[in-house]
Amino acid sequence: MPAKKRRKPKRRPLLGFISYSHKDTRRSDELRQHLALLVHEGLISIWHDGLIDQRIPWDQDIKDHLKKADVILLLVSARFIDSYYCYKIEVTEALKRHRRKEAVVLPIIIGTCDWQTALFSKLNACPAHGRPIYGNRDRRDVGWTEVAKKVRSIVSS
Repeated sequence: MPAKKRRKPKRRPLLGFISYSHKDTRRSDELRQHLALLVHEGLISIWHDGLIDQRIPWDQDIKDHLKKADVILLLVSARFIDSYYCYKIEVTEALKRHRRKEAVVLPIIIGTCDWQTALFSKLNACPAHGRPIYGNRDRRDVGWTEVAKKVRSIVSS
């Protein structure tokens, strides 16, 4: 009689938080599409400010989800850096949690911009070498696929 395979105990999906400028909403939507398989596999659940609970103040809901997130994805563009709330509030809290090893922060370079001295510049950015996803139309899906694989490696470990 063959031995039964042991199943890994099912763990809860990690909580993902997407930090982005509202001017990059379409790009946030694309990221979620490329992470859909990870969501379907139960490895991650994704929260973004489009899911704000209208019954509580918007900034409190964002801060609450940011404090619970296991993986914080920063969609970096000039518009993101220009946003006071994204750059000063969300990035500052995300980096505190990253330093305390409470969360993993992954900067995702979506547009060409001067990010190399930003608060998060010491973190490994994705795609590799900080190449912006939207720097070359032909590389867009390649870039998003690289991001999805990086997130998979984070949530699968």
